[in-house]
Amino acid sequence: MPQAPVVVHGSDLAGWTVVKELRKHDSSTPVLQVTAGTGDPYPKPALSTAYAQNKTPDQLRNALAAELAATLNLQLQTHTRALSVDLSRQELHTDQGLFAYSRLVLTHGTDPIGIPLHGDAAATVLSVNQMADYILLREQLQPGMRVLIMGAGLIGCEFTNDLILAGFKVQLVDPAPRPLAALLPEQAGLQLQEALTTLGVA
Repeated sequence: MPQAPVVVHGSDLAGWTVVKELRKHDSSTPVLQVTAGTGDPYPKPALSTAYAQNKTPDQLRNALAAELAATLNLQLQTHTRALSVDLSRQELHTDQGLFAYSRLVLTHGTDPIGIPLHGDAAATVLSVNQMADYILLREQLQPGMRVLIMGAGLIGCEFTNDLILAGFKVQLVDPAPRPLAALLPEQAGLQLQEALTTLGVA
């Protein structure tokens, strides 16, 4: 029987790092990487800082997944969503079929918190958590558009700064009394709020 591969589910930084580290020590064990997207590696923090720099999604990519897969000697299964894992049979079940594994590494990251919104526009609210989300955001943004950002944490503040510098009218809302309330002392948070207000953020 052929050896079942090591299956790595996910192609963000963690997924590609696992494969690279494995290949430093083992060049021959079969590896299958399964990802819901294209698999192209990119720095995820750049999604919330790239618009004002006029960086396109293509410019954010570090490499092409197919080329990286060839370099690392692995099989790449793109546009494939994992559905379940059968631990007893050692199988990953996906919308493209099942894949047997000798070891399974889950590096799929986290899902954004879903806010229970209501109203006729609730379904159009974007959560930017992956490159595909960022591409959709860029497609929908029009010059001078008013943008409402929900959440004044680190990522929310980065998006706010990025979009206000890009010329959008930005409103930032949060249940806390000031930005980064969970990360910064009160005085620092108030200074950040003043700086954002000076830039034109509501």
